Amino acid sequence: METATTHCHVNEAIFIRQKDIRKKVLFAHILWIGVDGSYCDIHLINGETMIVVHSLGEIEKKLPAESFVRIHRSYIINIHHVDGIIGNTVKIGKNILPVSTPYYQSIIPCFNLLEESNTLFKYKKRERKK
Repeated sequence: METATTHCHVNEAIFIRQKDIRKKVLFAHILWIGVDGSYCDIHLINGETMIVVHSLGEIEKKLPAESFVRIHRSYIINIHHVDGIIGNTVKIGKNILPVSTPYYQSIIPCFNLLEESNTLFKYKKRERKK
C-alpha cells in the first residue's frame, strides 16, 4: 500500500529554514538569488532578503526550470520579474544583474523578443530614409 506522502507535493513554493521555522516562500515571490561568499541571498518581491547556507547549485535543483534561469555563476533569476535587458545585463526592479557569456544563449528563448537578432546583445542599426 502506498503512503500518503507519495502523492503529496507543494509545487508552487519552497520551504526555507529561518531560525526555528521552515518558512514557505512562493516561487512567484522570488526575484533572484545571488551568491554571497558561503551563503546565498534570496531576494523577494516584498524587499526581504533571506540568507541560506546552501550552494547556488543546490538551490537551482529545487527551482522550477520554466521560471528560473541561471545567468551567471553567481546569479539565478526569476524570468517573470525581468523588467528589461540592457546589453549583457538584466534589470529586475532597480537592480542590474550581469549575464555572463556562457549563459546568455540559454536566456534568449525565455523572452518574447520583438527583433530579428539571434542574440539579446547585438543591436542592428537601421538606416533612416530621407
